[in-house]
Amino acid sequence: CQQYRERAAVLENQPAGTSVLRVHATDADEGANGKVKYGLMHRDSATPAFRVHPDTASCAWPPTTTTFGTNAAISYSMSLEEPEYLRVHPLTGWVYVNQPISQRTYITREVVATDGGNRSTWVELTVAITNVKNLPPQWERESYGVVLPENTARDTPIVTIKATSQLGDPRVTYNLEDGLVPETNMPVRFYLSPNREDGSASILVSEPLDYEATPHFSLRVRAQNVAAVPLAAFATVYVNVTDVNDNVPFFTSSIYEASVPEGAEIGTLVLQVSSHDKDLGLNGEITYSLLSDSSGDHELFRMDPVLGAIYTEAVFDREARSSYPSGASSPEDGQGDRPEPGKNKQPNTEGQDRDPDRGPCLLLPSAPLHVS
Repeated sequence: CQQYRERAAVLENQPAGTSVLRVHATDADEGANGKVKYGLMHRDSATPAFRVHPDTASCAWPPTTTTFGTNAAISYSMSLEEPEYLRVHPLTGWVYVNQPISQRTYITREVVATDGGNRSTWVELTVAITNVKNLPPQWERESYGVVLPENTARDTPIVTIKATSQLGDPRVTYNLEDGLVPETNMPVRFYLSPNREDGSASILVSEPLDYEATPHFSLRVRAQNVAAVPLAAFATVYVNVTDVNDNVPFFTSSIYEASVPEGAEIGTLVLQVSSHDKDLGLNGEITYSLLSDSSGDHELFRMDPVLGAIYTEAVFDREARSSYPSGASSPEDGQGDRPEPGKNKQPNTEGQDRDPDRGPCLLLPSAPLHVS
């Protein structure tokens, strides 16, 4: 799902169904598995302020309710206490200051929601009263961007962040917020370490990264000042992981065997091998080649470097020789010879005898490929 950092605005007193924002998400799966449904997440006991269409992803205001008619009309009220510092709007549920507040550190009230059928529920509201001079920390930047390769070692610092306190006490504490999905650091791939010398903090790599699994992260960092009623401010660190050539190509079969008739013309297709690489882009492009050997057998065949097809480069005589083992490798394009250890495949080519008085002599493998 795309990151929507732009702000959306809606005028107050808009009718139900007013469009606010349209989001978009894609799924790489096909068919029913790739069909995306949309929904909004709400904190526990929070009244949803918006609704989203499950198919079109259009966000609208205000939400609809599961009950219709006068029974669905909700009104809000608040427990009375003198002086009446706070009030709640009976229709919108917004809590607002009714008169100047002094000599209080917090105010606790009960907010009641009642529907048209006179059924109600309540929640306790606690409002902290802060000193007029108590301000949250100020971040040097609201967001940070980092690009690093996936083979970055553990405990490597990737970025330094800093927030400053606007109070007399300059101390600021940092915390890397817990995530819910891999892109938000769950499971943990990064950790935070404070720098006492200058009051900043560094984010470091905690566990190995994998571009193929999680190519980007969005880390939320909390900075909090030291006060009787501490206040916090947040910054986001966006981490883009780049691919490195950390995967070796592998063949789809442990051994290849084929047969070719003696006397077959030069350029006869013997067999085609196949391999895969988990890397993406240029790092995942594979070229094929035949391994050189002291016997010179590799010169009797040629290999298509892109398709992995092996062709004859000579006319064979069954009576002279019946078997030609040859090694094939699949180094990644532009990366030199990097075949996986123990994974060089030996295409074993058998000759088919065309002399009727002697009859063909073939070694039949478990899955032979006969080329005639």
